[in-house]
Amino acid sequence: MRNFLLNLSKNLNISQNNKVIHLRPKNSKISVLTDTTNEWQIFDAVISTLPAPQNLLLMQEFPILKKTLLSAKYAPCIALMFSFDKENLNIPCYFDFYKKKSILSWMAAGSNLCFWTAHTKDSYSSLNLQKNNIFLKYEILNEIKNTFYQYKDLSSINFHQLHIWKYAKVKKISTGTQIDPKLPIAVAGDFMEGSNVESAFISGEKAAELIFNRLS
Repeated sequence: MRNFLLNLSKNLNISQNNKVIHLRPKNSKISVLTDTTNEWQIFDAVISTLPAPQNLLLMQEFPILKKTLLSAKYAPCIALMFSFDKENLNIPCYFDFYKKKSILSWMAAGSNLCFWTAHTKDSYSSLNLQKNNIFLKYEILNEIKNTFYQYKDLSSINFHQLHIWKYAKVKKISTGTQIDPKLPIAVAGDFMEGSNVESAFISGEKAAELIFNRLS
């Protein structure tokens, strides 16, 4: 996804590593304050794509959008990335645990069959979100090894990275408007459409159209 967006954005002026800490209306435009400067910058329009709970912090002066964001609900997810020392040809490249008794929801290999990703179920993620990373790594790796136990002559499993998403899966889509009734500020993200990448894209496209119409 990143390479695709880099190609699309190569002719755009993009500023990174600037955390926006406040937004407020300024006449018919939007004033933005970041943590790298004490000066407010004025923009013709703003689209904020943070997860709904984080977006709330920026929308304190936009009550209609705040109401929209409050209606979204999320579930967390804990992911573990691991690899085998060598490719194992005798195992499937995808495992579905949704209807099985397991802390995992699914596990799959990448294009390189040595490298894998495992995701935990919503219930496990919610219950263990604040647990120590070492504990999580140990417990999830044990579950992975138990899954592969039935397959013979597997190469060694190596741990790579644990990643925790607090706002990973949209459980309830936002209701309400996506753009402020009067000002050129909108919100976008999967929480406006559904829990997948396509929904996030569709939401962004809608937000852009709303902003263009507001500015025209």
